[in-house]
Amino acid sequence: MSIFFNREKRSITYDDVFGTSFLEYKESNQGIGESSYYACINYISKAIAKLPLEILNIENGNKIPERKHKNFEKINLKPNRVMNAYNTMEMFIAWGLHNGISGLYIDRATGDLYPVEIKTIFVDDAGIIDSAKSCPILYTCKLNNKIFDALDKNVIVFRYGYSNDGIRVVPVRSILANTVDTLVKGQTYLNNIFKNGLVGKAVVQTTSTIEDEKILKKIQSKFSKLYSNDGRVFTVPAGFNVSSLNLSLADAEYEAIRRLSKKELCSGFNLPSTILNDYEDVNYSTGEQLQLQIYSDALQPIIIQVQQEFTYKYLSKSDREKYVVEFDEDQLYRMDYETRVNSITKLADNGLTTNDVRREFGYETLEHEGADEILVTSGKMPLSTCINYYDKSDTVKGGEDSGNKNEW
Repeated sequence: MSIFFNREKRSITYDDVFGTSFLEYKESNQGIGESSYYACINYISKAIAKLPLEILNIENGNKIPERKHKNFEKINLKPNRVMNAYNTMEMFIAWGLHNGISGLYIDRATGDLYPVEIKTIFVDDAGIIDSAKSCPILYTCKLNNKIFDALDKNVIVFRYGYSNDGIRVVPVRSILANTVDTLVKGQTYLNNIFKNGLVGKAVVQTTSTIEDEKILKKIQSKFSKLYSNDGRVFTVPAGFNVSSLNLSLADAEYEAIRRLSKKELCSGFNLPSTILNDYEDVNYSTGEQLQLQIYSDALQPIIIQVQQEFTYKYLSKSDREKYVVEFDEDQLYRMDYETRVNSITKLADNGLTTNDVRREFGYETLEHEGADEILVTSGKMPLSTCINYYDKSDTVKGGEDSGNKNEW
């Protein structure tokens, strides 16, 4: 067994190995308690998790769900013994958005999938690990407080953030650390104001000079207790004057700063600020345009990345010749039935066949006559029928009967 799989017996460390690189991801909950930061992660992770993930058969040029595949239910319903598909995908995406990288460990014996936190990445460029010669990336994973190592080929990886090598990632929370910190401090400031009954810091002035530090501390302690009283009503002894030091929220431009920070945070996740209920300067004429931007900017890059990882790592080489793993993105648009029907109608009116339209919307193609012929708007009949009818009509003189009662 490799020294990298048996940590108690190894004699060298990662940093001692020439021709390798090693990166450790430190566990952090930075920003997750801030409502706007959490809302962005929650929005994206839930939007992806609600999309069914399916194994599709592509042998006949169509993409048909292969429900008989041995692992179809693993990715669509029950990835492992204790979690359903929705919870598994939600954790997988949320961890990746927060930490910059996350994984789904593949149990090759059963096909089960387990969401794992990736703690370290070891790139074995020098071929130190024999079993990793064809797979030089090793991950240290954490699952339910259990730490173990896994090769890249056995981990479906989701990366989100900035990377200059495609392996190591700087997470969004690090890139926008100042923005997140501003939001956290702003919320803490507001919480403290309400906690103190909308009364902030105060200064105590004396009519006479007091130079004794002990007496000053005693006075400060006394007024702190009085000032923190729930009733906020207390008597100021003679010789003292209490006045507030705090700026008002308006003077501090609290709301403007907070709104700007929210916009910057949303931009880090490629989301419009409308998801945080900020509708200022909204330029979308319809809800469909807004949903389309969210899909193309925020969701589609994640969807493509996850689909590619699943297809390449979860399916065998022989399976990849017949199948692909894809999300049913149709779920994103089912809420707007009218728009969907109008889209189908427009496609059919603009030179596409019935089967072309069905392929566009993920339906199985039809085998009957006319399904692969262009339709015209007059009753949606095959174009060839119209051509044949008018060709025959040209040979009949006006007022004469063609003798064919069933030309239509």
